[in-house]
Amino acid sequence: MHFLQSVTAAALRFPARPVGVSAMLYRRMGSTAASTAASIEPYSPGRLAKQVAARHPTKHTLFVAKTVAEMRQARHELRQVQFQQQQQEGGSSPPATSHTTEVGFVPTMGCLHQGHLSLMRQAKKDSRAVVASIFVNPSQFAANEDFDKYPRQDKDDLAMCAKEGVDLVFLPEVAEMYHGSTGTDAFGKVGTFVEVRGKSQLLEGSVRPHFFLGVATVVSKLFNIVQPTTAFFGQKDVQQCVILRQMVHDLFMPLNIRVCPTVREKDGLAMSSRNVYLSPEERAIAPIMYRGMQAALNEHYLKRGERSAAALREVVRQVIATEPSVTIQYISIADGNSLQEVDTIDDKNGAILSGAIKVGKTRLIDNILLDFKM
Repeated sequence: MHFLQSVTAAALRFPARPVGVSAMLYRRMGSTAASTAASIEPYSPGRLAKQVAARHPTKHTLFVAKTVAEMRQARHELRQVQFQQQQQEGGSSPPATSHTTEVGFVPTMGCLHQGHLSLMRQAKKDSRAVVASIFVNPSQFAANEDFDKYPRQDKDDLAMCAKEGVDLVFLPEVAEMYHGSTGTDAFGKVGTFVEVRGKSQLLEGSVRPHFFLGVATVVSKLFNIVQPTTAFFGQKDVQQCVILRQMVHDLFMPLNIRVCPTVREKDGLAMSSRNVYLSPEERAIAPIMYRGMQAALNEHYLKRGERSAAALREVVRQVIATEPSVTIQYISIADGNSLQEVDTIDDKNGAILSGAIKVGKTRLIDNILLDFKM
């Protein structure tokens, strides 16, 4: 049986862990019961439009498109639904519904966790139709990084998307997204790539100079293929959010970028697919950077009125230094629009406090906002 057909309503009922759902998936999904039955099926023209038009179907189906042609056909269906419903509602634009956007899009690299699911829930709340993508993009990994080892679990990920009421998942192969190549030609810049210059070379870009070239390129491809009206991203990847907003603005892309709050574990560690790399001992100390950021925010920025960026960075460094096995790659306090380092935080404009550390072999990033609005 094809794995798209192997996860059905029986695999999505709670609270008992169902047959066919791994213990890890069950823990990540939580124990909240799904409101409707759900199934997962390959995309075929016609059925997606009926489901979205129904708005509250008794049975929800997650459709999976694996090619650009399928995704474009699906998008055409959604456009027809939008047109038909606007006609029924007297041509109102936007339609007279509770939705604030037509097609909400959540791009992911899979290995989904509660952070991803929170984006899907927000998209579901705001959007008439929700599309997610699962694609591990090779062009944003350097040769010495973890592309081959990056966790992939499509079956579990699709089950979670179905439970959250996602309408369509775009699940392409690398050859589909890069016209038959491996996608690693980005490093030689052979072909067409998107580079947001200036901001891409700062912070994360200073440590991973290849990274945002790959991100901007693949996200621009996804935006072109999916054609969402709103794309949902997590604040955890705050520099990525700033860069993609710049790309959308500069290239006149007709969509909005919605940035949603970082989702954290109980001890404050930002949820990340790479957290699975941490050993139990490493996991115990992994929240140290967030603790340092919270100390800088609460004890110094808010309580004492400290506005010196150097002083606040030093607070974070001192907290991290209590765990000698942790390596700091950078601690930054930067302007939220330009991403340039600031000397003094302006109360009117605020700033972004961000950083990257290595815990063992695992690289972790995090950030908090200092009176800056995303």
